[in-house]
Amino acid sequence: MQISYIGMHSQEVAIKPTLRVVLKPDNKVLDEVVVTAIGIQRAERSLGYSVSKVDADEAIQKAEPDLIRSLEGKIPGVSISSPSGAAGSATRMTIRGNSSFLGNNQPLYVVDGVPYSNNEVASSNQATEAGGAYGSGISTLDPNDIESMNVLKGAAAAALYGSRAANGVILITTKSGSKSKKNIGKGTEITLNASYTMEKIAGLPDYQNKFGSGNNFIPGGSNGSWGAAFSDVTEVPLSIYSNNVYGKAYPNMPEMIPYKAYKDNVKDLFDTGGIYDLSLNLNRYTETGNFTTTLSRMDQDSYIPNAKFGRYAISVGGNQVLTNGLRIGGNVSYSRTEQNGPMFGNNQSSNIGASSFARALILGRNWDMSLPYETPDHKSLFFVGDQADNPLWSWEYNKIKTTMDRTVANVNLGYDITKWMAVDYRLGINDYKMDRKEVLNLGSRGLGGKGRILVESYDTQEIESTFLLRFDLPKVYKDFGLKATVGQNVNQFTSTNTQTIGLNIMSAGVYNINNTESQTSEEEYVRTRLWAIFGDLTLDYKNFAFLNITGRNDFSSTLPKNQRSFFYPSIAGSFVFTDAFNINEDIIKFGKVRLSWAKVGNDAGAYYKNGTFTLGQPFNGQAILSLPSSMYDPNLKPEFTSEVEFGAELQFLKSRVNLDFTWYNRNSTNQIAPLSLPYSTGYGSYYTNFGKLNNHGIEIGLNVIPVLTKDFKWDMYFTYTQNDSEVKELAAGVERVSLNTGFSTPGAVLEVGQPYGMLVGEKYARDEEGNILVDPQSGFYLVDNEEGYLGNPAPDCKMSLNNTFTYKGISLSFLLDAQIGGCVWSSYVTDLLGRGVTKDTENRYGSRILPGNLGDPETKKPLLDGNGNKIPNNVQLTESDLWFSASSSVSSFAINGVDEAAVYDATTFRLRELSIGYQLPKSWLAKTFIGSASVSFVARNLWYWAPNVPKHTNYDPTASSYGGGNVQGIDYTSAPNTRRYGFNLKLTF
Repeated sequence: MQISYIGMHSQEVAIKPTLRVVLKPDNKVLDEVVVTAIGIQRAERSLGYSVSKVDADEAIQKAEPDLIRSLEGKIPGVSISSPSGAAGSATRMTIRGNSSFLGNNQPLYVVDGVPYSNNEVASSNQATEAGGAYGSGISTLDPNDIESMNVLKGAAAAALYGSRAANGVILITTKSGSKSKKNIGKGTEITLNASYTMEKIAGLPDYQNKFGSGNNFIPGGSNGSWGAAFSDVTEVPLSIYSNNVYGKAYPNMPEMIPYKAYKDNVKDLFDTGGIYDLSLNLNRYTETGNFTTTLSRMDQDSYIPNAKFGRYAISVGGNQVLTNGLRIGGNVSYSRTEQNGPMFGNNQSSNIGASSFARALILGRNWDMSLPYETPDHKSLFFVGDQADNPLWSWEYNKIKTTMDRTVANVNLGYDITKWMAVDYRLGINDYKMDRKEVLNLGSRGLGGKGRILVESYDTQEIESTFLLRFDLPKVYKDFGLKATVGQNVNQFTSTNTQTIGLNIMSAGVYNINNTESQTSEEEYVRTRLWAIFGDLTLDYKNFAFLNITGRNDFSSTLPKNQRSFFYPSIAGSFVFTDAFNINEDIIKFGKVRLSWAKVGNDAGAYYKNGTFTLGQPFNGQAILSLPSSMYDPNLKPEFTSEVEFGAELQFLKSRVNLDFTWYNRNSTNQIAPLSLPYSTGYGSYYTNFGKLNNHGIEIGLNVIPVLTKDFKWDMYFTYTQNDSEVKELAAGVERVSLNTGFSTPGAVLEVGQPYGMLVGEKYARDEEGNILVDPQSGFYLVDNEEGYLGNPAPDCKMSLNNTFTYKGISLSFLLDAQIGGCVWSSYVTDLLGRGVTKDTENRYGSRILPGNLGDPETKKPLLDGNGNKIPNNVQLTESDLWFSASSSVSSFAINGVDEAAVYDATTFRLRELSIGYQLPKSWLAKTFIGSASVSFVARNLWYWAPNVPKHTNYDPTASSYGGGNVQGIDYTSAPNTRRYGFNLKLTF
């Protein structure tokens, strides 16, 4: 008798009265299937490029409401950063570095075949104005509804998306959109997920509590805590603070107040936040289809008072095979997110600057924050007067409220014409609406306390149509197999953006745009269309050698008529040498090498076209129509990215050691960027194609199972990501392209021979040996006449190590990760040091001498003694002088100093995640209506260490003020990240 089963070696056995047969796995037959570009399914062994699969469980019940943030440190080749700890703030993801000089560098998100717009709409500049920690579009996606996620990292993997594929693709399949057959015939199942998470601010500094506000050991009302020791003075006049600002508002307050340390005055500003997440999922599986619906609600109360984020979602979908063989399916989902957040930015950068964190983390050590934070007429009241808003007042009165609604619907049809030919069609629509209101209230320092209301609406609609004709011939000729797909794709994107700004609020408490003295409005309408034809051909030989060739031709509406057609090819091969050479499984169980080359693109923006006009604000009641300030190349082309990728997948010791290695080299050319024009031309810039950007690196995923017994398993997964970028070319005569930071320094630039986004700014003057030169009169450092390089914000590499221990129904896992290298410019750290509030500056008696040599302030050359030798610095300073520069011609280490003084190495080691779980034995539930039950505890960001920042600042150098944008490594006091502790319950019925 022959016994066989799918995925197992068949066995012939003699018939006996009692028979027990154990079949062995046949890895040559049972191939893991993965979803790739345009929804095409392939066997993993056939892939000639890297694709990372993400378990849906990694995204839910992880004490993290942000889908992307929950994956940080878990995918090699993928960089995920959390610029802010504010509730609902955007997360930045890049794959293999930046491909575009000035364009979008985040990947394309495709959910159930429909693209998701992931724009981060910044209504106010996040650095130069009172901007917020804005969210991005992907935050509307409910993690509880995710079935699977695949990351297409390389150009070959994403090639079938053509001019949208330069930055990689994130393919997400929801439960309501899944066609998975793994649960066929399972029946009805209900899953309940419930969790509660506590969050606290992470990484507050170690504050000194020996000295209060003042200067030179004399108490006073200044920002810095350089006043008298608390042991020497016990009380001070209330009037010392900003010309008696408290006494004028409340005349009955005492004239003298205690001069003592309020040790927790910063800590007590913040709350213990909470996240409530509840979801219910209903699945019905039959032999011919499935039906799924998911309901969820998540509410997050931030550690920042009055800041919140919430998400409500519902999805319904299913797939069915009709009796006539027609496959039909579809799903519809709706979600709403609501974000209430504070204002951030550089507090002193403009008259709109009104950051709620301007002084929140650098409070004078003797400031009693229980004093009133508002005047009787509800204006900000603070120790520093109108230099900054009281954070408690700002969090209550200055608000940014954003609502995002997303409705997605799609339908799919399919039919097997023959055993080897099938046809599929999918049509989807993604409708997204964002409404925002920003209120800079009466009584704020911004705009002289007169107030501002900003209202913005941003709506997008994306329609995606895809037709596929598939061929599958396992034995097209002897040992050769063939799979092919030809198809057509149409994408239409429409957006409308309307913004109205009202200045000077007239009546307090009425936050309607009509309650302002003057209003200005702007409206923008965009529609683009992209259609394409494409083909995909895969040849295999004996199921161990594979060759895949793809081609896609795009026709883009954003390019000139004579340049709108572009072809994107790819070729990839894989070779399973363990099967080809019949290698003993005891040596190598599985071995594959792969090689690919591809060319993809990044389309031009809408209306990069000459001959249009700009509507300006009316002047004296007359409409203004003018030519734009930019010209566009009539032969503009899309940006191109070509990439070579080599990889290997090896399994040793019966799959106890598994290695996935990738090396890649990609070049991005034809960058779309502006060249400056003389104003005599009538234009300020000319957009054209120029430049070349290179990214190359390696990715490693290593899985090791050191211990495996009947009841116990220790599973380790290590990732290593290294990406090096270099600007190879710019246009002739162009030495630098600047990214928009809103400031002259520090800046982020593109220069030939330098990495993407290199930071530049003011530096110390040095001699030819690199010694810093010192002003012989003041004892401060001299400032160089020329700007210089400050550092590369991108890390040298990222690593992570996840350990999972399971014993029967108990599991324990923890994730460690490290960011090595990179740099950050931080005004927050210089503020902490310059204001003298941390233990880093606690030892302040006596004098200091800066290391370096005396220099000539005029020539910036070293001074020499009578023997021609350089003269070491011998000019004494006080401790407070080290951290506060009084002149722009000289500098110390902190406030008002050169940009170089605020730059720190961003190396960070972190305990990212810890989880403990227990799966209840099924025998305990056998007589109940519960199918399974599990409980777990999850903690995130429990510990981190940045060894190269001042010790007591406890600064996390991964912060950034520019959200998910291209500028990174610059921080104007963003909201610190969070530490979370979550408790989860999962039940199935």
